[in-house]
Amino acid sequence: MKSIKYLLLCMMLVALGASTAQAAIGWAGQIWPTSGQVRLPNQNIGVYVQVWKGGVTDAPGPGAGISAALFYKRASDGVYTSTPMAFNVQIGANDEWWADIPSFALNGGEDELFYIEVYDAEDNTTYAAAQDQAGNNPPFVLHIQPGTSRDVAVTFRVDMNCINPALFAGGVYVTGDFLGWSMCNPNGALNDADNDGIWEGVFVFPGGSNTNVQYKFQRNDGTNCNWECGGNRFAVIDDSNPTQTLDLQTYCCETWGPSEISGAGSYCVSLCCCSNELWIRLNTTISHPVLAGLDWVPGCVDCGGECTPGSGDIAWEVRQGGDMNWYLVLCLASSGREIPPAEDVYAGCFCITP
Repeated sequence: MKSIKYLLLCMMLVALGASTAQAAIGWAGQIWPTSGQVRLPNQNIGVYVQVWKGGVTDAPGPGAGISAALFYKRASDGVYTSTPMAFNVQIGANDEWWADIPSFALNGGEDELFYIEVYDAEDNTTYAAAQDQAGNNPPFVLHIQPGTSRDVAVTFRVDMNCINPALFAGGVYVTGDFLGWSMCNPNGALNDADNDGIWEGVFVFPGGSNTNVQYKFQRNDGTNCNWECGGNRFAVIDDSNPTQTLDLQTYCCETWGPSEISGAGSYCVSLCCCSNELWIRLNTTISHPVLAGLDWVPGCVDCGGECTPGSGDIAWEVRQGGDMNWYLVLCLASSGREIPPAEDVYAGCFCITP
């Protein structure tokens, strides 16, 4: 009897080892489009999802045993229709899968619901909790609405006055779902004819276009095209007039620096006078720490190729955060805390020495 129990135990351990030898899907998400978007009733809707499984999706091509399915329905329908998704492209260590919600499944004026399931044949598991790019949980809702009633010429505008001109020596661009999300598409080139730092461009949206537009700005430093920071921007096309000028936007410039400062030394930071302050944690046990001073030099050899020296003065102080830690808080200003800064104060990097 003991030998039989021992044999059964060995068999259970072997089976357990076999089931855990290959890990399950670690993550799926970044679904596009995001919940709440407005789409046209006469166009297919491309849906995308990314999947990661350690040691499987890292290699080029679709990961072994991975598949995905798209489920969709009109809000008034009781049952979802499913369709298999196709491998689209490798994104880093992730596999991206794609499928269409066909236009014949859409109904103008009625919401369309969808979600995605990813299946792993290696361990017979299904990942059904994939979120969209905005962090929404399934099912996702798309508002299906008619397009514009006529052509509308829309002016996009972005304020580049706070950005170092060297960072956009190759021009400023707008891109979005109306142009395609390519990098520095010539069709999306903006101009600053009067040299006031406001770059703008006029784009015609033909009748029948989606009234809801997502877009972002890009800059070209003469060598590379770069996205502005932050999420997508949104605009609603007003077809009550043949022309429309959108509100002026400020280019999103990202600040960065070390996660913490633990002692004296030289540190590289990038500051932007049109963005939020940069908070760097002071790794200290001292309550109410005091810095005797702060020196800064535009540019820093340790910042890499994207280090275009900033200009202007750095305003700084030591503050306690909500987590009770102490921080060195930096921002770019012409003198003291003048916001907005004076002319010729530009985003860029500095070497700071506290």
